Amino acid sequence: MATDVEVSRASARPCVCALVGQTGWTTEKVDRLKALAAANKLSAKQMGAELGFSRGAVTGKLDRLGISIAKPTTCRNPRPRGERKA
Repeated sequence: MATDVEVSRASARPCVCALVGQTGWTTEKVDRLKALAAANKLSAKQMGAELGFSRGAVTGKLDRLGISIAKPTTCRNPRPRGERKA
C-alpha cells in the first residue's frame, strides 16, 4: 500500500528535468532586469511586477547574475544614528 501512495505523490508533481530551460527569462527580459537594477530606483518586487515575475524570481536571477541592488532609500529626513525623536 505504501508504494501506491508514493506513486500517486510522484505523479502529482512535475518532473524537475521537464522544467529545465523553461524559466521564462528571455534575453530581452534579462537585459531589462539589468537596466532596472543599474538604475536602482525600484525594489525587487516592483521590478518583478514590471517584468512579470515574482520578487523571489527577480532576487534569484540577480544573485545568479552576480548583481546586487541596494535598498532604495525611503526616509526623507534621516537622523544620525543614536539620535532619538523628541
